[in-house]
Amino acid sequence: MITKRILEIVKKSYRLFREHGLLALLRAVRLKCFSHLHSILTNPRRNIKNDYNEVIFREKIVIFSGVPYNDIGGGQRSAQLTRAALRTGRVVLYVYAYPKYDFTKQTYVTSNLNILNLVHRSIKQLNVEEFLGFINLNTTVIFEIPHPLFVEYFEISRIRGVRTVFELIDDWNTSLGGDWFDKNVYVKFVKECDKVVGTAKVLVTQLREIGREDAIYLPNAANEYLFDSYKNYKRPSDLPDNPIALYFGSLYGEWFLWDYIEGSANNNKGINFCLIGNCSKETPIMPDNVYFLGEKEIIQLPAYIQAAEFCLLPFKTGKLADAVSPIKIFEYLFMAKPVVSTNIAEVIGLPLVSIARTEEEFVETCRSLIHKENKNTSYDKNKMEDFISKHSWFSRLQTIIDLKGRKNISAIILIHNNREIIGRCLSSLIEHCFDFLCEVIVVDNASEDGGGEYVLANFPSVQLIRNPVNGCASGRNLGVNHSRGTYLAFFDADQWFTSGFCFEEAIKILEARADIGAVGWSAGWFGFNNESLGGPIVDYFPDRGMNAVASMVGYRTDIGYLGTGGLFIPKSIFDSVGGFDVTYDPTTFEDTDLSFAIKKMGFKIAYRDLTGIRHEAHQTTKADEGSQEYRKLFLRNSDYFQKKWADYRHFISQSSL
Repeated sequence: MITKRILEIVKKSYRLFREHGLLALLRAVRLKCFSHLHSILTNPRRNIKNDYNEVIFREKIVIFSGVPYNDIGGGQRSAQLTRAALRTGRVVLYVYAYPKYDFTKQTYVTSNLNILNLVHRSIKQLNVEEFLGFINLNTTVIFEIPHPLFVEYFEISRIRGVRTVFELIDDWNTSLGGDWFDKNVYVKFVKECDKVVGTAKVLVTQLREIGREDAIYLPNAANEYLFDSYKNYKRPSDLPDNPIALYFGSLYGEWFLWDYIEGSANNNKGINFCLIGNCSKETPIMPDNVYFLGEKEIIQLPAYIQAAEFCLLPFKTGKLADAVSPIKIFEYLFMAKPVVSTNIAEVIGLPLVSIARTEEEFVETCRSLIHKENKNTSYDKNKMEDFISKHSWFSRLQTIIDLKGRKNISAIILIHNNREIIGRCLSSLIEHCFDFLCEVIVVDNASEDGGGEYVLANFPSVQLIRNPVNGCASGRNLGVNHSRGTYLAFFDADQWFTSGFCFEEAIKILEARADIGAVGWSAGWFGFNNESLGGPIVDYFPDRGMNAVASMVGYRTDIGYLGTGGLFIPKSIFDSVGGFDVTYDPTTFEDTDLSFAIKKMGFKIAYRDLTGIRHEAHQTTKADEGSQEYRKLFLRNSDYFQKKWADYRHFISQSSL
């Protein structure tokens, strides 16, 4: 049997080599090895102490939660923070107190998960030896409920000097505390954890009353990679016809206002009210235009939100609601949907939210939102993008773990008539990435809209350099000439930021691998049947080209070139290759040329979908890729590029999808 299997592998390998060459065979072998590693690391029965010896120096997080990662579709705060941590390349030990309850089967079920770099444990499965084998002194241990069963691990963390964080996510001194809540344990967590966080203003007040004047207000958030209003999602087949009012979340809490849903449905027969979530046996009978769609995974929700006319938050006001930061409100708003909400303290003042103080107001507001003249009347694109920048789960995680850099990076940004968007770029860059930056340099490429003056007036800490011409290569070279950082980071004005993890991820790759000369957020390949070398870019592929190997390793080097929007490079390497070739001005192929210059020195270039970078395409140079002028420029620079690198055609053939 084993011999037969070996012969099959040999035959397949030979066929792959004969038809596609040695590189294709080597890639297949590498992918097979990574797949085997993935199966080992995601085995729920493995010993975490032994299996993570090889990643002992990687960043690790432990989260102690009330429920499993996959409870309520994976939408709770602990799961959201875990998802964010995993994307940034961290290893997470997720410990839960209670098993998942299956409302369909009316019983508790086991949560068997198979997610790379996630170790999922019931508190009853964990022991101190395993816990100590996982953590190191760079680990952050987060406690999301003050459960008595977690105290042992809190104590051992303190003894070993591991950083601890307590998050007060609900008012546990209510019915939510159930039979497990012990005030003495709660006070112990509050007083002795290194950092304490309250997710609602009233919860922060409670923490400060216990003596934690340093308590941080850190409400819930949304994941911009899941809830992205710029994407088009396929309409779910179980939705009724439009118009749709949508709610998702728990449907069995004492805070849910069923009478508001019933009244709104009875008085708005032209609206279909769709409710996503698990129901209890006591769920009241609703009108015919109320649809119960059951529980959905979090990755399914954006499609439902996009198909809706508006969204709902029908929570009963009072002590419970005052202490709630509804995650769903952020996910609704990240998808740019209007929301009808009751008078909940934490949502007052948020964009696109209409507050209804009575059932009658709730009914009437639902009616008004289906009229075309009232649609998105309060929508402000810049305001919403600023909201997204400030309320990402990645920025929350950054605050919790105290993400720090060494302030040795010079950020260089070009503007050319970008007055309307450069503020978004700079304000979010400074807010989220300040700890990594030794300076921010803006190069004004002959703007005529007062963009340079706007930067000077509104961002005094930014260094402004004037370029007399509109040139991407010459402008960036000019910025580098005025820089002092060990590393250079190039961005475009049409990019903005939701966290600083992009800086951490890029620098980690460069410092871990001496053979990598540059890391980028943007990359592409060459079209072999296109004499001008035009080809696909990562934006054209699922997960922005982060294939199985890239997801496991953290990056990929089988790319043709890196783009300059989100490019990190050691200044020593940039200087050694002579910078950008200004022959390519005003734009196109200057980044491809730089990539080849780096390869010529013997270095690799690496692509990663760096966390926290957002992008609005083609705003920096205002280039119109469909125009004859742009096409003429592209062909001219392509011809120059191919002649310049005629002796290095193998750099092109090495790239592969």
